[in-house]
Amino acid sequence: MVAIAVSFQGARSQRQLKWLDTKLAEQSAESAAKRSYEYEARKRLYSEVNPQLFQLRESCDTSARRLRRIINGDFEIAPPKHVISSTERLFAPLVFAQELRRHLTEVDLGLDDSIRAQYMVSREFLWTFHEGMEISDVPPAIPYRTLDVRNERMQHLTVAEVQRLVDFITVREEDRSRRPMRRNEFDDIDKKQLEAVVQPVSDLFDGADPVFAPVLWRLLLAQASFMHVFIQLADSSKSRITGDLMPPEIEKYQNKRESREHFGQQVDAARRYVEQRLHRLLA
Repeated sequence: MVAIAVSFQGARSQRQLKWLDTKLAEQSAESAAKRSYEYEARKRLYSEVNPQLFQLRESCDTSARRLRRIINGDFEIAPPKHVISSTERLFAPLVFAQELRRHLTEVDLGLDDSIRAQYMVSREFLWTFHEGMEISDVPPAIPYRTLDVRNERMQHLTVAEVQRLVDFITVREEDRSRRPMRRNEFDDIDKKQLEAVVQPVSDLFDGADPVFAPVLWRLLLAQASFMHVFIQLADSSKSRITGDLMPPEIEKYQNKRESREHFGQQVDAARRYVEQRLHRLLA
């Protein structure tokens, strides 16, 4: 009986060892497959997305400078050449943001929190210019329009207008990559066609200032904030926002046509709007 019991225990131990070997082999294979997937996914992520992020970072610098000059009144979008140059500068980051979104449909964003954070901010570039109604309701709320709707200006672009502008200034290269149109390429376009395309930008800024178009000025401040945040994330490779949401030396954005109190309220509203949009990235 003792021999039978020992034999039974030995057989049981052999089965357990065999099961353990099988599980270890399966886990090893799964780990190897996961490492292989992550390696290939990261390689694809960095090779396809990093160049787009770099170009977007560079275009944000130029766009942010033009935004600042428009907001503080140093630059007026009035002559046709200024409308064209401002369209080029303000919408170039939107082209890269749209191209970035196209690339990210094929990669795993969960592999890099920093890239994911930059992407989340870049999406806002595509939406801000048509969020007039929403930002006007941010405290301190301001009326978008009064009762005299027919005689009042629009203070934002429509979704369709933004998309048409982005599509128009997007150049498709032979390698299927996309980039914003360069200044010299604008000069090669038929004048009437070009003026028709940028007409919404001309109408939006025609005679506008922070007093008579306060909603538009909030949108511009919000866009300047998004660009500032994106640049900070890109330069630090962080996945969380830890500093101020507004650009440094924000007081230099004040327009001479508005009071300090009015400007402060606009900055606060733009900050609240951006905070609402990016709450998932705030530390």
